[in-house]
Amino acid sequence: MQIIVGICGFAASKKRIFSSKLGIIEVQKTFYGFPRETTFERWRNEAPESMEFSLKAPMLLTHEPSSPIYRKSKFKLTEGEKEYFGTFKLNEKSEKIILRTFKIAKILNARHLVFQTPKSFNSTQKNIEIAKNFLSYVKKKFYGKVCWEPRGWDPSIADGLCKSLNIIEITDPFARLPSHPQDVYYFRLHGSPPGERMYRYTYTDNDLKELYETITTLSFRTCYVLFNNVAMFNDALRFISILGKK
Repeated sequence: MQIIVGICGFAASKKRIFSSKLGIIEVQKTFYGFPRETTFERWRNEAPESMEFSLKAPMLLTHEPSSPIYRKSKFKLTEGEKEYFGTFKLNEKSEKIILRTFKIAKILNARHLVFQTPKSFNSTQKNIEIAKNFLSYVKKKFYGKVCWEPRGWDPSIADGLCKSLNIIEITDPFARLPSHPQDVYYFRLHGSPPGERMYRYTYTDNDLKELYETITTLSFRTCYVLFNNVAMFNDALRFISILGKK
């Protein structure tokens, strides 16, 4: 049973991150746009060989272009292009984005591709079929593990779909755990005590001890624990320190 701790994005200088005890970095830049491929080549060369990268899929694939989040996007769409993107649409244009994402993942040697859908894309019967079709397509094409954080979904429906597709269901362990056993767990911690979302929250020592106790009740080969709050870098290092004492 291996626990690998990391953060979502470069929350400190790359020098500090690459010289730290973190085991994984989830790349966020690809959610907002596509930097030059040389950028990813440089990151992979600068990072320790033992440090993993995972990749967050572009908002073009997960969020409707009408979403306010596109204000931060570097993707520029014409009015005619908008109908081809968002909430797991699968067509010739979105497939090109998927394939380019795969190429970046390959450069980073990223074994996990993360899809995070918004609460507005909830578990209606129509959306269940859309998600099943899209995620099945990606799973067949991607060389690594497909991971999905289904915000706004009925937990039993999300659990069932992820289990049937054999993909990793992402949850925040302070909110809930997947109901089905997974060989690999991928947790994203949003700085949120149960029932809340508080990005500015800093985890207490008791929180981190509770997290350890929760994780060690599970049976797995690998468990990824990625902090995604304002204090993510320090919180992740504090959690690694707790693991070192066990």
